[in-house]
Amino acid sequence: MLDEIQAIDVIEKLKEYLLQQAPLLEPELIRLKETSFEDRALSFYKTQFLATVLNINDQTSSGKRKLRKIFSSIEEPSGNTPDVLDESVVSEHVDVLYQSLPMPKREALKREFERFDSFAQTSGSVDNSFGARLRSCATLVAAVAFLEEQFSLLHGLRAYKFLQAINYPVVVPDHARQQFLYRLGWIPSKGKSAACYQEFFRVCDKVAQLTGESLLSMNRMLGLYSGAERSEVPGLAICIRKPRCPRCVAAAYCAYHRYQAAPARVPRVPIKEWAEDDRPREKYKKFGALKLSNAELLSIILRAGTGETSAIDLGRRLLQKFKDLEGLDNTSLTEICSIKGIGEAKAIEIKAALELGKRLLNRPIASDQKITCSMDIYKSYRLRFVNIRQETFFMLLVNTKNQVIKEIMISKGNLSSSLVHPREVFKEAIKESAAAVIFVHNHPSGDPKPSQDDIAITHRLKEVGDLIGIRLLDHIIIGAKRYYSCADEGIIQNR
Repeated sequence: MLDEIQAIDVIEKLKEYLLQQAPLLEPELIRLKETSFEDRALSFYKTQFLATVLNINDQTSSGKRKLRKIFSSIEEPSGNTPDVLDESVVSEHVDVLYQSLPMPKREALKREFERFDSFAQTSGSVDNSFGARLRSCATLVAAVAFLEEQFSLLHGLRAYKFLQAINYPVVVPDHARQQFLYRLGWIPSKGKSAACYQEFFRVCDKVAQLTGESLLSMNRMLGLYSGAERSEVPGLAICIRKPRCPRCVAAAYCAYHRYQAAPARVPRVPIKEWAEDDRPREKYKKFGALKLSNAELLSIILRAGTGETSAIDLGRRLLQKFKDLEGLDNTSLTEICSIKGIGEAKAIEIKAALELGKRLLNRPIASDQKITCSMDIYKSYRLRFVNIRQETFFMLLVNTKNQVIKEIMISKGNLSSSLVHPREVFKEAIKESAAAVIFVHNHPSGDPKPSQDDIAITHRLKEVGDLIGIRLLDHIIIGAKRYYSCADEGIIQNR
């Protein structure tokens, strides 16, 4: 059974171990985390099909050479070759590899290639509908079923390997990866049945959501740690057929280690007995706040855990339940206290710390601050609108040097001409002898794209301002993660 807190800790430790042993792995994991499945040309899918069925590594020069020769042999007499394989890899056409395959396998490969061609199209950014068909599959189970129905050679584990090769979000349920999860006690059994594969993927998908990793980066890390994938670093794989339990970062949570490899149960070590560089307070003092995770920073606020749970585990439990710091900020004291080990006093301390952080970032614009660009406004207002569920409309009065004179709240509620009347708006600007104004309002939906009402009101305010000699410098709309500037986008034009 999967323990969510333990799962997060295992993946964090596993990743830290891999990056310590193989630092060059970091950019690859970042790329895999950001990689998404995209439609590609048929030649790409055909090449990955060959690599999967014939077990050829397409990342090496020799592998590319083999794939190119076989691809060319099957496609004859057309002589088409895959764009994904560089012409410089091989200079001559040799069909020995293809001809050396048993006749039944050659015929099967030919049939499968013809099956790929049934997805060919003549329009669009790619020349086929194969990727679109895969994208239309609502679940991984549906995607595997589609491949097995269309291609007789992509059955069982091969279907998962093919999906991995084309960057479809999947963790391959091979024996080594299954064995690692089984030893941890995350899956009840391992095997080659569809049920075992589906349960394996269900757990991997859950762990990926908990840790923020992508399925492809999870696949790579689990593959390296279990020995399913080779590495240039000697001894990198730990949970292999004969596991190296003394070196395993997950040994404390591993059922196999607990019941078979370990002679005695290892008790939880209190934080005060950890190595000095691992203790949150000492780590903060020595390396600074940037080196600490959110869970470690929370543990400093919590100060102590319970008899069964450390302060860091409590921090992780908070982040797991409320997703992130923003979710923790939005929740109530009662909900925070629902976490075992956190009472009202600790909950109040957490909320107070979060409020201090918001106040530091949400400093109001100083009365003499000069506005140089729309980003100045966004930085000052982006946290002002957190947790505000109504549209709130502000006006900044500016002098001839673009310095802020005064901030005025115009209205609350859905933006409309009845709430934002030009006469009432510019009344304050005239009274304060403002040379120009800037309007700011929020979109509670999180999307800062202006509505038709936003644009209409902006034009109306601009016209009135021009008539009375007060320039409208900008109208800025604040969203959840970004903003929209009417001046930057050309809706407001000042000469």
